[in-house]
Amino acid sequence: SALTLIQELLTVERGIFFVNGSGVATFLTRAVHYANGTVAATFTPMPGDMRTSVEKDRIINSQKITRTGGVEQSATDATSRTNYGYRDGSAISSAYLASDGVALQLANFIVAMNKDPRSPSRQVGLLAKSDAILTQQLVREIGDLVTVSETIGGTSFKGRIQGIQHEIDRSALMRSVYAVQKVTVSQFTIDVSTIGGADVVGF
Repeated sequence: SALTLIQELLTVERGIFFVNGSGVATFLTRAVHYANGTVAATFTPMPGDMRTSVEKDRIINSQKITRTGGVEQSATDATSRTNYGYRDGSAISSAYLASDGVALQLANFIVAMNKDPRSPSRQVGLLAKSDAILTQQLVREIGDLVTVSETIGGTSFKGRIQGIQHEIDRSALMRSVYAVQKVTVSQFTIDVSTIGGADVVGF
């Protein structure tokens, strides 16, 4: 089915797929999903309207990936294993990997992104107490890069919107709750290749 195909592609791409507010099916690659970029808005939640924590159960410090018809590739971070124990990711096998080299790059990427505890998607709430806030609530989309600034707790970070929930209370005020994942990568090197050489860099 189409949904199965999307799920299988997301398994190896590690991006996000969603239907936006206009009903358009949208796909963001991991290059976009994890990269810094132009900030669309600044969210300033009210005191008590933001939840933060750091989770250790999402750690992956070893990952095995096999291209259909290829040789199993694996990546491991020894330091993470020493600090947090053996946390193996579920083995991945896919026909959507161009080569064993691409499979190895994906394994390295998964380990690099998950070898240390990191904050899960934060819950950020906004209440339409002004026209400016209401405008942001109406136009923001999943995938938008935003800055979250909470002065009392001293929290400030850039992240991408992962989920949106709207509700209108009895006083006709609109409240929006956003799941915002902190951007953890600005740039990284996958491999190097000499100019004019036979090596190919895949992403």
